[in-house]
Amino acid sequence: MKNIYGLLIVLSVSFSSHANKDITLSAPTGAVIQDVSVLILEEAYREIGYDVKVERFPNERALIYANNGKTDGDVSRIKGLNKKYENLVRVPVAINFLEAYAFMKPGSPVINDWPEFEGHRVVCVRGIKFVEKILRDNSLSCTVVGRFNQALKLISMGRMDATIFPKMVGVNAIRKFGVEDVVPIGKPLKTIPLFHYVNIKNTGLVPELTAVLEKMKGNNRFSEIRSQYVKENNY
Repeated sequence: MKNIYGLLIVLSVSFSSHANKDITLSAPTGAVIQDVSVLILEEAYREIGYDVKVERFPNERALIYANNGKTDGDVSRIKGLNKKYENLVRVPVAINFLEAYAFMKPGSPVINDWPEFEGHRVVCVRGIKFVEKILRDNSLSCTVVGRFNQALKLISMGRMDATIFPKMVGVNAIRKFGVEDVVPIGKPLKTIPLFHYVNIKNTGLVPELTAVLEKMKGNNRFSEIRSQYVKENNY
C-alpha cells in the first residue's frame, strides 16, 4: 500500500511539473476579428508551454488592462500602440489582419477613400485605434460612442451617415443586434496587419514566441486558421 501511495505522489508531481502555465490576454468585446488571433495564439503559446485565457473588455479598457499589467498582454492590435501604451511590447510578427470598410445604409454613395467621408456624419467606436488615427490624419471628425451597437443604431435611425469597422466585426455586430438596414459599402478602405502585444513583465517570452510564430507563418498556418474560421462563420 505504501508503494502505491508513493507511486501516486511521484506521478502527481510528474504531471504537475509538465502542466502548462496560464497566460491571460485582453481582447475587445464583440471584435470577432480577434477570435482568429486567439486561435493562432493558442497554438503558438501551447508550443512554449502556456494555455491562453482571454478576458473581454470594451476596446479601450482592454488596452489599459494589458498596459497596467492586470492582464498579461493584448491579443492583437495595429502597429505602434506601444508609443502610447508604454508597458506593451510588440511581438514582431503580424499574426492577422483587418479590412476596414465603411458601414452605411444600403444605396448610400460608395466611399472609396478616406477624404470622401468629408461632409458625412461619421460615428466611431472608442478604442478602434486605426480609425481614430486615419480620421485624425485626414482632418476628419467623428462622434465617439462606446459600443458597436450604439454606432449601428445611430446610422439605422438616420442620425449618423457612416461608421468604419473591420468587416468581420461589423457583420457580426449587424447579426448580433438585428440591424438590417446597415451594410458594408464598397471595397476595403485599408488592410492593416495586427500584432500581438505582451505586458513588459512578459518580455522574456518574446524571442521564443517570435520563433514559433515565424514557423507558423512559414507553414501557412495563419492563412489556414483564418480561412477555416471565415468558412465556419460565413464571413
